[in-house]
Amino acid sequence: MMIIWSALIEYVGNNIKAGRSVNIKKFGSFTYDCQTELPKIAKRSISPKVDIFTQRKERKNIHHLKPAFVVDGVLQYHLVRYPGKE
Repeated sequence: MMIIWSALIEYVGNNIKAGRSVNIKKFGSFTYDCQTELPKIAKRSISPKVDIFTQRKERKNIHHLKPAFVVDGVLQYHLVRYPGKE
């Protein structure tokens, strides 16, 4: 049993580090919670020193990914019985 648990932990860890989600049937999903910063407002300055591509990179959306676990409905039904585990 310990070998299976260790292999599962390693599999989930490798996929999370690679930026992929893992779904385990009737248990839940290891995924990411994405928070997006709004793009910066463009400045209307025409300058020969700064090209248009540099200005677009500065205005890009910034995404912050935070690992999260989403419980499956089957398991969540049983977790309601224990306080603080919802």
